[in-house]
Amino acid sequence: MTQTVVPPPADAPPPVRPDPGPRIGPPIVRATGSDRFWGWAGPLLVTLVGGVQRFTGLGRPHKLVFDEVYYVKAGVAYLRSGYDLATRSVAPG
Repeated sequence: MTQTVVPPPADAPPPVRPDPGPRIGPPIVRATGSDRFWGWAGPLLVTLVGGVQRFTGLGRPHKLVFDEVYYVKAGVAYLRSGYDLATRSVAPG
């Protein structure tokens, strides 16, 4: 089956386009030098502040915490076996 495209007649009215409605926001404008600066400086500033907060006092506390004691054992067992092992604690005595 084949189809042929027939152009519209020369005296045909132009196609009707739907009304786009009211414009929702201001027209789009090109970025200025200040916009480009803050486009880079803003995220870098937030990253810097977050890094300072994250790495300040990283050595505290000076002893192991709950997750460092138990989850490390499970992680090592997973790396050695390749699958999740059920770890059990042996009661003393």
